[in-house]
Amino acid sequence: MPMKMRKGILFLFAILPAACSRPATVPDPEIIESYVQVAERLSNQRVNAFAEDADGHIWIGTARGLNKYNIHNFYQCFSGGDSLGLPDNRITALRCSASGQLWVGTPLGVSVHMDDGRFRQIRILDDNKNVSEILETRDGQILFNNNGLLLRYDAEADCIRPVVREYGFRSVIGQDGRIWSIAGLTELRCYDPSDFHLIDSWRPPHLAYHLTMATTGEIWLSGMGALSIFDPRSETWLDIPEAIRQEQRLMQGDIDILFAIGPDMLLHSI
Repeated sequence: MPMKMRKGILFLFAILPAACSRPATVPDPEIIESYVQVAERLSNQRVNAFAEDADGHIWIGTARGLNKYNIHNFYQCFSGGDSLGLPDNRITALRCSASGQLWVGTPLGVSVHMDDGRFRQIRILDDNKNVSEILETRDGQILFNNNGLLLRYDAEADCIRPVVREYGFRSVIGQDGRIWSIAGLTELRCYDPSDFHLIDSWRPPHLAYHLTMATTGEIWLSGMGALSIFDPRSETWLDIPEAIRQEQRLMQGDIDILFAIGPDMLLHSI
């Protein structure tokens, strides 16, 4: 079984109890017929993103289609070729905001899920529409990363505007609300979310292309067969725990994905 398929299935089983604990809702049948297909499996086995909405439904973004799982079925959503659908069938990022809106990133733009089951596309004021990450700040700002720019949703103008140029390609929001990003494989940067100015930067001990914020507040970075940990509070690099250093599959592998899922656990992919 391919690694991507195993990862998608294992992660789905891990979060399935959360979906089962909340009531399920069924979209309008006319909306399903026009924009959604009902199936017993994912639309594609290459999983790129996950999100859980306010109703407990699990949204799964794949290389071909967006899927909503409601315990019984998968609702497979595809691009309809109009403004009330997904911009593209390749899903690259998902985010369910604190207000309950589901944001969907694709290589051709961004859509937001509406109450009637359809998706409304949001205009991006940049030539590069390829959104790789969707973030939300403490004060509810919705941010987007297109592997070169950091962009922000302007609710008043209903569009997405650039706010930081020459930005990194992976980001997290810290426990203190600051924005952390990897730039050019060689720099960990910290930005102020109030005006997006660069606060400071640090050089990781290895080339890094992925990072995650642990629930305890540390930033874990991986890339090129190496791991490192940065403590934002002391602004220092920490030692890798002994249990991880002794695990050869981790220390000699190339970890390209990290997920923080609890105070004592990180889910990884090698």
